Amino acid sequence: MKRAIVRMLCLLLTMLCAHAPAEQTVLRLAAASDLHVNPAFHYTNLVNPLEPYHLQIVDAFLWDAARSGTGVVLLLGDNTNQGRLSQHEALLEKLRAAEQSGMRVLVIPGNHDIGEVSPERFAELYADFGYGEAYSRDAASLSYSVLLGRWMLLLLDTHGYEGLQSNASLSDETLTWARRQLEAAGKMGVQVIAAGHYPLCTAHNTVFAGKEKAIRLLEEYGVELYLCGHLHKRCVTVQGSLTELVVDQTISYPCCYAEVTADGELTYRPCSIAMSEWARQYAPDDPNLLRFEPYQTSLEQERCRSIVEKLKGEQRISPEDQRLAEDFYFKMMDCRAHGTLSRYADALKAHPGCGIMIELGAGTIYSRWIPSVLADAVPYTTGFVIRDSRIDALGEE
Repeated sequence: MKRAIVRMLCLLLTMLCAHAPAEQTVLRLAAASDLHVNPAFHYTNLVNPLEPYHLQIVDAFLWDAARSGTGVVLLLGDNTNQGRLSQHEALLEKLRAAEQSGMRVLVIPGNHDIGEVSPERFAELYADFGYGEAYSRDAASLSYSVLLGRWMLLLLDTHGYEGLQSNASLSDETLTWARRQLEAAGKMGVQVIAAGHYPLCTAHNTVFAGKEKAIRLLEEYGVELYLCGHLHKRCVTVQGSLTELVVDQTISYPCCYAEVTADGELTYRPCSIAMSEWARQYAPDDPNLLRFEPYQTSLEQERCRSIVEKLKGEQRISPEDQRLAEDFYFKMMDCRAHGTLSRYADALKAHPGCGIMIELGAGTIYSRWIPSVLADAVPYTTGFVIRDSRIDALGEE
């Protein structure tokens, strides 16, 4: 009860101060996505070989964000694996501990978060992590806005959670509400960062009703950054004046989250979780966590080898050609995971294993996907800064 009263008073103060000239502040935001928390998961036939450690990775992420001085943690959806109450309760326990360290945590749903837990129950569960401290809530969805000094976070519920994997959508009602938030932000003189689970600009297979209207709306009101997840891989897409950052799946190789700093400019840096440092304090008896970098790299190498082996099937190939294909594929996936693909794309195209890998994948998605990945790489995935409506890659300004 006391905590609810304090939060209510803080929210009232924030709303009152928002209408007066605000002092210049710096917003430091740590964004993570697709945690898929599931304490009861049985680890068989894993797509993500780090999944057995996903609970420890979540703990280490929150610890790492706190020690770096992050003020706000934003979870971009698919926070649980199947939207079960037990999964939400396990995550909530971790978030309560994170807030005790002084951070503010904000949560939006993804397509895996509404199942056994209804949309109404989701908002109740996360009242202390966004919904109970919103500047405004949308009556038609789980979208809400939050004021943070000179900044407004416009947090959009992109749906897609009927049956865990249905089409995404932003209804006209929600977009009308979003327009009112953008108008209010303009009157208050605060800048807006938007976020949702599904990407608006980056290509994906899910039908997304309303995304073109949403892009036009954000551009109309000068929103320069949209944060999202869902794809489990880091991507940056620039469409007009809007930059979209698809945040890494934080529990998969190489275990990164996004640090966004807003101080008149918008700066993004990928941050690797200091798993080994966390383990020395909290898991000193686990050798894999104590030597996490080589451990997770060896798992990724093995995953890449298994894909090459599967593509080979009954095809005749020399051991040397197979080794070259494995070496190329791991290096390509490693660069993709670390955001350095544009830097090494030409060298990877010239790698002798590239042609072998494409030939092995003839008749599969790999023969088309590999050239597409190498052709579409952009420099902004190692970090970027947005100033005066222009984006520059960090280190290449």
